Amino acid sequence: MRNLVSRAERAVLGSVSLVILLVAVYSSSSSAASNITTSTNGSVTYNNACERTAISQIALDDCLASELTQLDAQLSAALAKEGHVFGAELALAAQSQWKKFVSADCKMYANPNKGGTIYPFLLEKCQRNLTVTRIEEIKQDTASQPQ
Repeated sequence: MRNLVSRAERAVLGSVSLVILLVAVYSSSSSAASNITTSTNGSVTYNNACERTAISQIALDDCLASELTQLDAQLSAALAKEGHVFGAELALAAQSQWKKFVSADCKMYANPNKGGTIYPFLLEKCQRNLTVTRIEEIKQDTASQPQ
């Protein structure tokens, strides 16, 4: 009987030790991590600190909305430059078609979760990722053209 109790005690102590270790590792990695996310080519940045601190689905949704707001400012600046380089009419037409693509693509991506609480989060995550890609592409395209 004493053997069973000591095994149980060891299992509990082992589990507690593991939890403490995981909390310590998570705390050090999250505090060491930057609050700024930079795109793959380094041309787009946004503050994503709220992703690590959000404690509800609503908070995550608000977080992504905030990230999209930050990215919209960068997208507007990139579009202005694109309009200057390629012509405002062509840039506006391309952006209009891109918005339709984003809407359809993100709805398709999130559709398996339609009606669920995670659906808005998945829509905004998709929009954020495609917006980052769009900004990168515009910057790359305008940089390679003569001014």
